[in-house]
Amino acid sequence: MVVTSRVISALNPTINTLALNNGIKAAFSSIGLNPFDEYLSGTTRFLVYEHIYESSKTFGRLYNRVGITSSLGTSQELFTSWNTSTKAGANSSGLLNYTTYSATTAINISAFDGGSEYKLLEIVQGNAICTLGTLLPQFKADWWDTNQYPYGFIFQGTTTITALRGGIPNPFSNVNYTGFPLNNALLNLDNTITNQSDVIKGICVYTNTNRGIVSRTSDDIGACNGNSKTRFSEILLSDNTRYMILKLSNGGLCLRTQ
Repeated sequence: MVVTSRVISALNPTINTLALNNGIKAAFSSIGLNPFDEYLSGTTRFLVYEHIYESSKTFGRLYNRVGITSSLGTSQELFTSWNTSTKAGANSSGLLNYTTYSATTAINISAFDGGSEYKLLEIVQGNAICTLGTLLPQFKADWWDTNQYPYGFIFQGTTTITALRGGIPNPFSNVNYTGFPLNNALLNLDNTITNQSDVIKGICVYTNTNRGIVSRTSDDIGACNGNSKTRFSEILLSDNTRYMILKLSNGGLCLRTQ
């Protein structure tokens, strides 16, 4: 188990594509993740990050390509390999487009280092928010063979986490997954006794085809009632663990800090 560290940075206006690209790059670098590749295609800048789960396996590596458009739109896309010469990857998961930011308002970036399980950025500009980075849940199902399928996920959604996106190939012919209980409507109020949110420790990842549970995260990742809370505020539990709230929603994503 790894208690997350948080590194905070800010981009001041006027913000252009290069500035946002460099801000994202620096934020990932601050938590030990450097680009495997980076390039410009048309007016869109790309940063490619390699994640190694089992290096000896056919699909033991996963590549997350982060895009920043000229209008300051952000995106992510997973591949099972990446060619630095041709700037092309194999087995695209499909492009996920996220938030478009304003050039005239400051952007705050919080980088979270969860060791080998996750390295995430929460990029916030008022109500414009996205979560970049790759999640490799600690507990992979025994039947998930990385000689056949890549392992790792990116988040779907912006202000809330609505789903997860995995790689191709996979045994379900479907790249979409649910992280339970993220965004769950039943986790939307504080505990009547403690007057604070409870935290469900550990997120189960299951396929949207209803055909199986792929993995579970460590207890360092959880879900809480994020409604009416302040982003990045913390919940101190009776066992003296502490969780920071990232998503202000039902079943809001939270990360252990103590």
